[in-house]
Amino acid sequence: MKSLVFISLIIFFSVSPQYSQTTFWRRPTLPSDPNAQVYKELKKIPSPRVTAHKILRNFMGFQSKLIAKRSFFPEDIVFVMDGSGSVGKCEFDEGRKAFTEATEMCLVKINGIKPSCQQAAVTFSSGAKRNFNFLPPAQASQKLSSVSYPGGGTNTQAGLAEAYKLFTESGTGSRSGAHRKVFLLTDGQSNIDKAKTIPNAQMLKNIGVQIGVIAVGHHIPLEGIQEMAKVASYPAGDNVYRVSTNNGLVYVFKIISSILRKTHLPKRNKSPC
Repeated sequence: MKSLVFISLIIFFSVSPQYSQTTFWRRPTLPSDPNAQVYKELKKIPSPRVTAHKILRNFMGFQSKLIAKRSFFPEDIVFVMDGSGSVGKCEFDEGRKAFTEATEMCLVKINGIKPSCQQAAVTFSSGAKRNFNFLPPAQASQKLSSVSYPGGGTNTQAGLAEAYKLFTESGTGSRSGAHRKVFLLTDGQSNIDKAKTIPNAQMLKNIGVQIGVIAVGHHIPLEGIQEMAKVASYPAGDNVYRVSTNNGLVYVFKIISSILRKTHLPKRNKSPC
């Protein structure tokens, strides 16, 4: 009987596209060729509304347009922000505004239930800095407003390593049993200790962290898209989100907020950058 069940499972996972042998028997991998079609698709920037629904569905766990179907497990989220010289202070400040908008979504009650969220923040440039440990949304929003722009190189691996410490070190406020998530906001490929970037992302995934990557800008080369896809949780098509500017990301989160609050779609403010 046991052998029959085992054979049935093998047949199921062999023929089901959702549970291929690649995803069931070993860690999923992405193509080594940066010109592969998956990276070309991720280079495209969809409309803000499409990106908003993609984040709602794949990162925030809302099924389709049925907001009531979200499961309200506690969530510990780390915002990892690129503060390199290519970003610039104005765009960095817009990124802070976007994540501030994201914290406030945890204050919205859905069917009378308020999500149990905590957020922490890390910035990286030539190095990485932990801006604050896990805090409730209102406090995290206040702290984000005072995060300063560092400038420098793009040491993504250091930012990911600091996020890992937030989940694994004592005294950070990380909660046992909470869903662990990282939101990485960056405008390009890492250029400091880049060989550690994907392994450090994998360390986070190994402890159950979902990584969503927000890739900003029209001019990211395919090699940069490839790195971001490999940093993101699998499948990359669900966990890499594209915007043209950080101001565009502010608008994406405003759209999400309007969906959750069931209010009219907001107008997009002109970028100050």
